[in-house]
Amino acid sequence: MDKTYAILNGERVYVKTTTKGVAIYSVKFGIIQPESWITRGEAYPGEPAGTTLDNVKISEEEARNMVTKLLSDQGIEYMGIARTEKARILKDISFETVSEGWQITLARNDGGCIPVYINPSEVYGMLYYPSEDYIDRWQAESITVYVDENGPRSFIWKHPLEVVEELNSNVPIVPIDEIKERVRNYIKYAFIKKTEGGKVQGLKISVSKTILTDVLIPMKDESAYHMLVPAWIVYYEFEDGLGTHTSIIAVNAIDGSSIDLALRPPKQNK
Repeated sequence: MDKTYAILNGERVYVKTTTKGVAIYSVKFGIIQPESWITRGEAYPGEPAGTTLDNVKISEEEARNMVTKLLSDQGIEYMGIARTEKARILKDISFETVSEGWQITLARNDGGCIPVYINPSEVYGMLYYPSEDYIDRWQAESITVYVDENGPRSFIWKHPLEVVEELNSNVPIVPIDEIKERVRNYIKYAFIKKTEGGKVQGLKISVSKTILTDVLIPMKDESAYHMLVPAWIVYYEFEDGLGTHTSIIAVNAIDGSSIDLALRPPKQNK
């Protein structure tokens, strides 16, 4: 469905639905740009690096409250705020700034876990995973809302899921000390495997943050379902010839196995 609705104040609201989700927005032919993108430069041709958004008229707390109310009004109970960032709406032809506000990203928080949004394009690193030939990995569910002083201006819900069965409401997890040791080994052996001669010299690797959340994993020989399992998301930094990088490891909190977060098609059997 791709429709336009006229509302009482004379504005237009655009609604588009596909098999992958729904998008509702009030500005057509525009683009939402987060400040982290803008400060890198060339967010539109000729815009200098270091540009910041200085005309946001509401606080981060006000923006978060707007989004929390929006979810409550819509009866969405299993999504929580994972990221907040200043952003703007920019017309994609004239490059005119329509609005400056906040882009708020939500992820699942089933069971009261901390919501974590991981952009698949940001999964970077050297961890080795065995191939999963049996099924494609699903993209995680997310909601992105843009708000300014006038309220929500854009609502994008991607890859909505439906929980059809709860297998275990109180599953035991691996002790944290064992998880730490597994993380050390995963990182160590990954870099050794990727380095010529099996030697890693002068390489500094540091873990910066760990979060207990849940992630989607495929089920063997089952294409219609995935499982949400408790998992530790581990952020670490390392340096190579191209600079300093932040990467992510996901470790299954139930059995300590590594979880591949990258989206890649399964091998084709010949």
